[in-house]
Amino acid sequence: MFKNILTCLLLLGALSASAGRSAISTIPNSQKMIALTFDDGPSAYTAPILDILEKHQVKATFFQIGKKVKAEPQLSKLVTRKGHEIGNHSMTHPKLTELKTSEDIREEILGFQKLAKKTTGVGPTVFRAPFLKFDDRVWSILDELNLPAFNASVYADYKGKEDLNDPAVASAHADAVVAKVISGAIILMHEREITLNYLDEVVAKLKGAGFVFCTVSELQAAATQ
Repeated sequence: MFKNILTCLLLLGALSASAGRSAISTIPNSQKMIALTFDDGPSAYTAPILDILEKHQVKATFFQIGKKVKAEPQLSKLVTRKGHEIGNHSMTHPKLTELKTSEDIREEILGFQKLAKKTTGVGPTVFRAPFLKFDDRVWSILDELNLPAFNASVYADYKGKEDLNDPAVASAHADAVVAKVISGAIILMHEREITLNYLDEVVAKLKGAGFVFCTVSELQAAATQ
């Protein structure tokens, strides 16, 4: 009886510890370094985003989806060739917490690891969960793969109702994004057409404010000890 009770307590403790975990959203550092990230590519907007980043000579992390990598492998190769980082955003972008088995979750995560390595020659070292959802099974698999998970501290997608094709609206949104950024911030955008309306201004203003852009992995390496 005592042994059974002890086993239950240990299991509950493990689940509680897992439930208390959270993905990294900011990484304090002494150099005003920040990480710009783009979710859900590759897409028709990958190349235009890369052009803007190249214009400003900054690097970013692209959290890509496996099924899209399969459809547009040349875009993943282009991201890597331009010196940016590809992160794991699963194979098909499901809610991992709603998958039936741990093996299903493992296939989503490990499948992307293998595909990205095969496609670009570089294995991802960072992960972002679809819908930013985690449970103990997800954490367990990430631990097995030694794959750190990242959310964001600045969610930069435009959710207003005004027309972003209006330069004044786009500029106001860019200002709102910039105002939220501090040293160590991880900024989340999606590969969407509207992102192109304000990305250039966001990057320019952050550079003007003295922020240094880097990949998520580089930001993690620069963490203040």
